[in-house]
Amino acid sequence: MNAIRNSINYVIISALLLLSCDSNFSFNTFSGKEKIALPANCVLIFINVDCPICQKYQGDFKSMNFDSSPVYYVFPGKQDKQMIKEMCLYDSINYDFVIIDSSFKLTKYLKATVSPQAIIRHNSHIVYQGLIDDRFTSIGTSKPFASINYIENALNSLHKNEAIKIPYTKAVGCFIEPN
Repeated sequence: MNAIRNSINYVIISALLLLSCDSNFSFNTFSGKEKIALPANCVLIFINVDCPICQKYQGDFKSMNFDSSPVYYVFPGKQDKQMIKEMCLYDSINYDFVIIDSSFKLTKYLKATVSPQAIIRHNSHIVYQGLIDDRFTSIGTSKPFASINYIENALNSLHKNEAIKIPYTKAVGCFIEPN
């Protein structure tokens, strides 16, 4: 009986490990470097170069460097590579941290629906998803400056081993429309 129970536990644990593994997501960065899997701890920001709200964040992306987690910029769908390059140059974004997701594979997997949208992964789990900050809380309205930075708040909580107070906000921006 114990042997059967141990075998069942082994199968369940193996299945859970396989489900939590992102190794089936190999992708190339804009620099051409292949990544085998998403890092277990990272920030992903979904951007569309044609989205007016993403364009308003230009200049702010360069300040999105967090000691605890690398920041990846994901450009879903077919976007103009020259415009991506110009946006990255303007914000001093390293091409090794730019993901072109033309097939929407990563976008669908992480359930990103709007750009800009931030997703924070911690130990391979999504712990925050939504707005970058509170500058744009609804379509057509904006504030000149953010008073709440949701990414920083979530990462600070993780750093202190505290629960994230706001794990989800409704992202505002341009819809990501996978094929």
